[in-house]
Amino acid sequence: MIVVELPVCGAAFFRAGCGSHRLSDLNNFELADRMPDFIPVAKTSEIPDPGRKLVEIDDRLVVVVHTAGHFYAIDDVCTHDGGPLGEGPLEGFTLACPRHGAKFDVRDGRALTMPATKPTVVHEVKVVGGDVLVKLRD
Repeated sequence: MIVVELPVCGAAFFRAGCGSHRLSDLNNFELADRMPDFIPVAKTSEIPDPGRKLVEIDDRLVVVVHTAGHFYAIDDVCTHDGGPLGEGPLEGFTLACPRHGAKFDVRDGRALTMPATKPTVVHEVKVVGGDVLVKLRD
């Protein structure tokens, strides 16, 4: 499993994971045996509150959001025109597409404003021992 971490601007990337994160006393291989669908994507300290981090998991761009003391993960795709949600403004639980301003609730993916009418995909998130883990949904 490869996790690629991308800055929100998308200008650069680097490889992360592959044993670089520790979950309490577990390494990534032990974690895979216990939570095979959850992928470590960031340390909790890497994402300020409020803040976000764009990551790529299995060729899928996901925005990990930290707001109001909780972590959420949402596809980096506006359902209106495929815009990069991770590049838009974050206000509370709302992430806006920078292209046309469609807003989405990071808790459940609901489209809150036009021009988007369909929700975007949200992913399950766990925080274990200072690490943020994401389980992709289809």
